[in-house]
Amino acid sequence: MGILKYSRAACAALVLLGFHQQSSAESATTFRPGTELFVDDQNIVESANVTRKLRQASKLDKPVLSPDKPWENGRIYIYGTVVREDSGKFRMWYSGGGLAYAESTDGVNWIKPELRYVERDGKPTNLLIKGRNLCFVIDDKAEKDPAKRYKALDNTEHHNFIGMYSADGFVWHMYDKSPLIPYGSEISNGVRDPRTNEFYVYIRPHLPRPFPKDMNEKRLVSVITSKDFENWSEPKLIIAPDSKDDAWLKDPVQRTEFYGMSGFPYGNQYLGLLPVFRVTGIYTKEELTKLQSRYEGPIDGQLVTSRDGLTWQRTDERVPVIATGPHAYDKGCIMNVSSTPVIVGDEVWYYYTGLSTTHGGKVPEKYASIALAKWRLDGFASLDAGDVEGVIETKPFKPRGGKLEINANAANGQVAVEVLDETGKAIAGLGATDFKAITTDSVRHAAAWSSNAALPTDRPIRLRFKLKNASLYSYTVSQ
Repeated sequence: MGILKYSRAACAALVLLGFHQQSSAESATTFRPGTELFVDDQNIVESANVTRKLRQASKLDKPVLSPDKPWENGRIYIYGTVVREDSGKFRMWYSGGGLAYAESTDGVNWIKPELRYVERDGKPTNLLIKGRNLCFVIDDKAEKDPAKRYKALDNTEHHNFIGMYSADGFVWHMYDKSPLIPYGSEISNGVRDPRTNEFYVYIRPHLPRPFPKDMNEKRLVSVITSKDFENWSEPKLIIAPDSKDDAWLKDPVQRTEFYGMSGFPYGNQYLGLLPVFRVTGIYTKEELTKLQSRYEGPIDGQLVTSRDGLTWQRTDERVPVIATGPHAYDKGCIMNVSSTPVIVGDEVWYYYTGLSTTHGGKVPEKYASIALAKWRLDGFASLDAGDVEGVIETKPFKPRGGKLEINANAANGQVAVEVLDETGKAIAGLGATDFKAITTDSVRHAAAWSSNAALPTDRPIRLRFKLKNASLYSYTVSQ
């Protein structure tokens, strides 16, 4: 990563706009409030001798949920959501012959409870709604009406979205207006924005075609917004494949498409997981009799970033953070991800659909299950330095608390930080020579200076990190 520079005036303007820190009046869910990641350069004024590294998730040896019920037909998908309640219980809504439900005490070992909402041959199932389900669920803690605590959008065979609400996540009711959204194809994931309290939903706006005539017949990602979950904006295209995505093409029928996208507030920004579909070929209608889909090709999961949930950027490197394999259960596709991750201790967990074959694989060899990807806390990307000292300086911000926590791996090196005033001058007692150097690996290093001083909260400051043979993932300011 090269040296980046911005004018002092521009940095000061960002402070006046409150660019860096979120409002304390947040009511919707934010993962890791007060945390600044190093997934982009938005809040860096200058850097030298550091390189950004995207981090691949680790995986388990086997899926966490498999299609072992007759109504699941050998395939289940996390067209859905996983949440963790305050009690610690995990809840999952997924697609398995309808809107299906599972729960867990540890997030790894799941049960499919026997429920009576949908019966099969007079016996209970774990289905909440029978039939087509390509659904996501919002656990809406900001909702004032208890009857609408849980909300969902579900795509229909008519290529539009219906809306549902529930008090408990089990019994669902349709909104009076149907469909809520008169367009869209299959995939949707959504959240409630913590700054505006509006709903942001990421959809595929158009029905894809085997032989597209233009961009509108490909799988793309658009955002729609709503203040009440009932009245929605027109779709705004936010991510489409570009020449870098299509650099691999060798045949006119080949192309890159985006299977769907999740987007969620994390720290001072948004992150997203983008399933990138490389369409390698199209099967004929005659060949389709032995297949499930005409579209052939692999899918992997890439990271995308945003500062507001509406305008999105790709990373410089187009590399997967959830890659296919090495296990048999997902060696073909990372097909879709849960609408949001779950934070468990010092890790970020993300549930995803793994396919044992590429998208157009034969049935029954094509096996779809739900698996788990894990990162260290804030561990999607890091800025790394080697033997030559790396320097990272932030734009000015006014701390909303005096504590600074640093997520870094300095087991083979060290990290130091000094606090600067708005002009770039070190604040007395908070310089690099006063800092108690970090020389271990932890997601929660408590920054400390020999002066025992805290971050000043009455004025804008800047942070300057200095690191050697270390990886810097994030910093968090708190009270």
